[in-house]
Amino acid sequence: MDQNTEARSDDQIAEYSSRGPTVDSFVKPDIYAPGTDIISLLAPGSALEQELPEQDIDENYLQLSGTSMATPICAGVIAQMLEANPNLRPNDIK
Repeated sequence: MDQNTEARSDDQIAEYSSRGPTVDSFVKPDIYAPGTDIISLLAPGSALEQELPEQDIDENYLQLSGTSMATPICAGVIAQMLEANPNLRPNDIK
């Protein structure tokens, strides 16, 4: 979470993010991407809009937080990695 400041020194890992170490002593998170207060497209009339109307920005956008909002950012980074090097294997990417 960026605390709505330009400084990175006050950024924190969001409460909903996975934490480590794991039982296998792996450090978590493996990767961290923005996922707090992300503005995204709204599907008008969707179940999400009906359940969380207070998250609507306007008739086309909503603001949400969570790993589901960070996932597309990670997927985009991986797509760019694969575009630059199509021979990468899953373990290379991880």
